[in-house]
Order: sequence, then C-alpha cells, then structure tokens
Amino acid sequence: MGFGKRMSDGRTSNSSRAANVKGAGRGGKIVKISSVATNGRRRAFEVKTSRQTYLFPFARAVPAPSASDPVVSVYSDPEMGYAGFTYQLLSGIEGSVHIDSVLEVNEDPKLMADLVMYRLSLEAQRRMEESGENVRDIARALRTSPTQRRSATLSTRSLKRMWRPLFEVAGIG
Repeated sequence: MGFGKRMSDGRTSNSSRAANVKGAGRGGKIVKISSVATNGRRRAFEVKTSRQTYLFPFARAVPAPSASDPVVSVYSDPEMGYAGFTYQLLSGIEGSVHIDSVLEVNEDPKLMADLVMYRLSLEAQRRMEESGENVRDIARALRTSPTQRRSATLSTRSLKRMWRPLFEVAGIG
C-alpha cells in the first residue's frame, strides 16, 4: 500500500510519507534521565541515566540552591521529554537543567566530540566566507565537488564519517 493509495475501507494511507520524513530515525540514542536526587554533602544533583550517574553542581544551576534557600523538590521533567530535570527551592523559585548541560559539565566524550565538530564546522564556514574565494575554487583546491564540500562542512554525519578513525582510537564511537 503506497502513499495516497486507497485501502479496502476507503481511507487513504500516509504510511510511506511518515517513513520518508527527512531526519526521522537518524542520530544517536537520546539520553533520558531516569531519576534525579540532591546530594547536600556534595552540593550537587545526582542525575541517573541508562548509561551512568552524573553529578551536576548546585553552583552551575540557575537559580543556584544555597543553605538559606535549599532544594525542596526535584524531578525528571516529562515536559522536557525526560531529557532534563526541574527543581524547586524553598523560596518557591523553580529552575530547570537540560541533560546536555549535565553531560557538558561531566565532559561526556560523545558530547564533547560533537561540540568540537560543530565548532570546527562553524570555523570552516567563517574562514571560507572571509577568504573571498568562490565555492568552485575552494572545491577545486580540496579536490572535491562543490556538493561534497558543502555536505562535509554542514553535515555532522559527514564529519563523524571523516573523524571515525579518531573516535575508534579514543573509544568514543
């Protein structure tokens, strides 16, 4: 049953369109928070994921909990798709932290590699714009086509493919 074909009951099927949505099913595994708790002794939130438990210091949270304004409640937030947590202070002020902030503080290798690739891609784009060279000249110097050059600088997937040997050596991939 293809896209827009009639089913036996007269309805139309859109199943193939849903399967062909650009970007659907791509990317890595989404990190979700299974539980979160406070650790007053370490002055940090303990964030548990399927991979491991991470610490997120109170000092990095905005608003920051303190001895005079401690955390009253903390929970993995369903409104953030369980990819973050929300906490409430004694004063009634709420704050939220996304899992990417937790991973960045803990210097998660996969996230750090993605950040480096993103920054390198931005720097390459900036330098190409500043050079004043046209796309064809840059592609010729790189011994590639303009299309390949564009996908190599804009696509995280292409960058990962180029950096795969480094990831394997570092044990990231």
